[in-house]
Amino acid sequence: SLTEILDDGVWLTELSISGRDVTMSGFAASASKVIGDLESSPAFAGAAFSDAVFTDQATSTERFSAKARVEDKNRDAPASGGEG
Repeated sequence: SLTEILDDGVWLTELSISGRDVTMSGFAASASKVIGDLESSPAFAGAAFSDAVFTDQATSTERFSAKARVEDKNRDAPASGGEG
């Protein structure tokens, strides 16, 4: 889901997944858009910056660190009755 959500211009330098927690660092034209894209996805929740955003003058990109939580897609699904 992450690769489908992020724009092609987003370059991740670090990605860590621990349980349902995802942390990432990288570069993007708009770090705020990365957070917005994560939040608008049903696959993630609680997206936020985990450090200050810095502008890289040489590349005109923003360096960011962010975190999010993977949403449990089956959380609201009814339990299977095993009949059939």
